[in-house]
Amino acid sequence: MSYCINPNCLKPQNTGESKFCLGCGSELLLHKCYQVTRLLSNPNKPSGFGTIYEVNHNGLLKILKVLHNQHPKAIELFQQEAQVLQRLNHSGIPKVEKDGYFVCTFQDNFPIHCLVMEKIEGINLEEWLEERNNEPIAESVAISWLKQLVEILHVVHQQQYFHRDIKPANIMLRADGQLALIDFGTAREVTQTFLQKIAGQQITGIVSVGYTPLEQSNGKAVPQSDFFALGRTFVYLLTGKHPSVFPYDSYTGELIWRDNAIPVSYTLADFVDYLMKSFPGKRPQSTQEILECLDKIENNIPLFSSKTQITETTTVISPRKLPDQYKILLAGGVILILGTTGLYYAFHQQSQTANILSSRCTYVVADPDDPSLNVRVGPGTNEQIIHQLKNGTSLSVVTVVNGDKGWLEIDSPVKGWVAGNRTKKTCNP
Repeated sequence: MSYCINPNCLKPQNTGESKFCLGCGSELLLHKCYQVTRLLSNPNKPSGFGTIYEVNHNGLLKILKVLHNQHPKAIELFQQEAQVLQRLNHSGIPKVEKDGYFVCTFQDNFPIHCLVMEKIEGINLEEWLEERNNEPIAESVAISWLKQLVEILHVVHQQQYFHRDIKPANIMLRADGQLALIDFGTAREVTQTFLQKIAGQQITGIVSVGYTPLEQSNGKAVPQSDFFALGRTFVYLLTGKHPSVFPYDSYTGELIWRDNAIPVSYTLADFVDYLMKSFPGKRPQSTQEILECLDKIENNIPLFSSKTQITETTTVISPRKLPDQYKILLAGGVILILGTTGLYYAFHQQSQTANILSSRCTYVVADPDDPSLNVRVGPGTNEQIIHQLKNGTSLSVVTVVNGDKGWLEIDSPVKGWVAGNRTKKTCNP
């Protein structure tokens, strides 16, 4: 089977070994070495930019991208994409040879700009998750995949080039378990954004619903736009659900997804939310910063300071006389506060006494019979497990219930409760 890429050809599919298209007479062997074997683009969803084909190059299958947009800026940036991919050298990025960019000319037609690149064999992560009945990935897999993708992005960003369309469908899982980032049509997105500013042009940029940040939708993508899409990708992988199905917190604007990603540690969930901050300046500012965060997660080191800045707000009430019903409410409120304070003090007296003592003590995970310690959402063996800590991990204890061998509330390296009898305490005099 040979396929004709002449855009005016009415019968592009050719059987047999003909050297010329039976429909239009165009030569089928492109650039004297590439035989187009099949169409990969969806014919029911034509693109105003280009078409993707599979080609055979001396027995090796590759990908052919054909540019349809003939605007000079579109051609310039298509060539720029070829040049950048030729410079990039990473196993997670499709390779483009020096002669991978060329131009074909057909009779009575404009020049056709072509780009041939390596075909990444495997399955994309969207298809992979669907084959697993949308079962979420484990946290250890998420961290490993995050590191792989960020290392790929580091190479891309170092060339002042942004992918702009990161999503599960554009991430390939090879047979050896390694990931690759495909569809480097970022120049296309820049091109269309540029052309939108030209009077009379009605070209719409591609937006991947659920993955594209607001600034990119507005035509102002920055390197941190890739980080937002990366975070949304891992919401999908950690929950098995498309990011667009989750609601937003009306106060913070953050995606409410954590309840569907159990068990995932607070630290990893906080990091994914960090990637997805609404404003680019609130996200990680570089791939190096992301890699440092992932290293902290792997070593159970807190990502952010536990100190919270509190702004005190004072309400000034005019000295006019209060109505009687307000006096009653105010008196009742005072009584309620005093009563609650007394109950709280009585209930936590033992715990608070222990906390004073523990301020001079350090705790570490230490159990010779079990190398890991469960962190739970509350004090009790029936409470949900949210994380596990390795032997030797230092703990920051904030509350002690029922003595040191009871339950300990910790706020570092993660927030939760651990069994005190699985730890070792050392106190200073």
